[in-house]
Amino acid sequence: MRQDNLHIDYYDINSYHVDFKRQLMPSTLFCFLQESAWRHANSKDFGWERLAERNEYWILAKVHVQINRMPKWPEKIRCETWGKAPELLTAFRDYEFFDANHQPVIRATSSWHILDMQTHRPKTLTTFADDFPVVDRQAIADKPQKIKPPASDCERSTVFTVHLSDLDLNMHVNNTKYVQWAIDCIPFDFQEQHQLHEINVNFLSQSSLGETYFIETYQNNLTFTHFILSEKDSRKLAAVQSVWNKRE
Repeated sequence: MRQDNLHIDYYDINSYHVDFKRQLMPSTLFCFLQESAWRHANSKDFGWERLAERNEYWILAKVHVQINRMPKWPEKIRCETWGKAPELLTAFRDYEFFDANHQPVIRATSSWHILDMQTHRPKTLTTFADDFPVVDRQAIADKPQKIKPPASDCERSTVFTVHLSDLDLNMHVNNTKYVQWAIDCIPFDFQEQHQLHEINVNFLSQSSLGETYFIETYQNNLTFTHFILSEKDSRKLAAVQSVWNKRE
């Protein structure tokens, strides 16, 4: 296990990264997760361009984030990320974020697949297995889990449309957008009085420009579960579950 497979980035928390509480927005946090993953993959020759030459691309499948506290504007944070031992079809990546005092503020674990551009089916990771950049370290020991619908009634949103600004470089809705859409379903009064403690996301199906979708929201005390579904066929696009604590 080579320690030089650890990748480090530094991020400034700018005014446009934060919410009304001056805290890092969850969607921006997911931007940082995505960016550090891309930078590390590119540095190890597993990045977007290398895979594009093979008619393949990475997709994020699941993420589990635990938050000690959300960084605030204008802090500077350090992100450490690394790969864990892959399985046949799944790669794993962990993250830890630290503040200026070297205190851990956020930790995360994630799972990824490589898809074929034509079939959109997962490819085996045997080609990369021997050279995969792995570190013997765990931010969160358990793998990110599947989100299940709660046994309660849900509230259904109005219908929305996927816009051009929602798309990533693969012409599908960027993973950060699903997080943003879900968090926006949580009432302002609740967010004003509570602090995000944990968030799980499952990315289930790709969505494209012009597709219409709606969101089913379940609330169980301090836990919100959202399913984002295609209006056309009720296909599940993503699931987002967030756990909150009462603000002190």
